[in-house]
Amino acid sequence: MKKSKLSENNFEVTHVAKTLVDNGYFERLPDNYNQELFLDTEILLKFIKSTQPEEWEKLQEQYPSNTEETFIKRVSGEVGKRGTLDVLRR
Repeated sequence: MKKSKLSENNFEVTHVAKTLVDNGYFERLPDNYNQELFLDTEILLKFIKSTQPEEWEKLQEQYPSNTEETFIKRVSGEVGKRGTLDVLRR
């Protein structure tokens, strides 16, 4: 029987992979995060479009040429003023 070499790196890789898979998380690269807006805009848009399609349609009707940009700037502004938890709760 072949013994595997235990190391902190092996543990970390296994633990992160299991946590991601078991809980539906996505591993993202730092470049995916917009540091100016304090958001991962791709994940935010996917989440909003999949969980609130009717509301997204209303936004598209109201801002047909730049729906995503308008929404992202608004969310970023609200997070800057009120904080992430308050924005998520309301």
